[in-house]
Amino acid sequence: MVKAEDVKFLPIYTGMPGEEKQSINVGTENFFAINKQASPEKQKLAADFIWWLYSRPKGKAFVTNDLKFIAPFDTFADNENQQIHWRRK
Repeated sequence: MVKAEDVKFLPIYTGMPGEEKQSINVGTENFFAINKQASPEKQKLAADFIWWLYSRPKGKAFVTNDLKFIAPFDTFADNENQQIHWRRK
């Protein structure tokens, strides 16, 4: 178990419009990108993969069970996501 004093957050600002109204990034799952220099076919494959990863049962299971990502997305039901419990003193 991680002690409360060992939990740290480092805000990451990306310069996107409206980011001041969003909550803090929770990890690497917020940093997917598609290479604009890739061919249109490869860009579509990348977009399809990201969609599969976060919307289909097998992809979502991979995200939470294998990658151990926190997935704060509306495609995940509460029972499909890892339960994170924070304790305050």
